[in-house]
Amino acid sequence: MAVSWGLHETTVGRIVKKVEDLLIKSGKFR
Repeated sequence: MAVSWGLHETTVGRIVKKVEDLLIKSGKFR
């Protein structure tokens, strides 16, 4: 279970980082 959660957490982290990068590039995120 811990391993499964760790993998999920990493995936979510990547998605959040990607979304933040897109927002920064679009100029809507400060």
